[in-house]
Amino acid sequence: MNRREKSFSPEGGFSAEENRIAEELEKINEIIGTAEGIKYWELTSPFIERLRDKYKEGIKNYLLYHILIGNSGEPRKKAFMFDFEGEDSIEKFIRKCHIELLPPRENDKAK
Repeated sequence: MNRREKSFSPEGGFSAEENRIAEELEKINEIIGTAEGIKYWELTSPFIERLRDKYKEGIKNYLLYHILIGNSGEPRKKAFMFDFEGEDSIEKFIRKCHIELLPPRENDKAK
């Protein structure tokens, strides 16, 4: 199964791995937004606009899009796709921003 697609098990929802990634990215997204709000917005705004232009209304079907924009309401619950592929991957974008805006400190690397 393509890891970007929702798994349609009888109980519904995404796979355990996708849920783990989503929770991790949600925390990272919040940390960056709190620590580097304006800088993060300057990076995310053009990225989000590019995705909206490319995917139109379909963008709302992606869980990681809702995490990136900070949506925790009903539209997020209706998402049935996980992430985009390649250069449009929101997971890769958030992780890249995390490294660029909040690089690991030397003492963190030793742990």
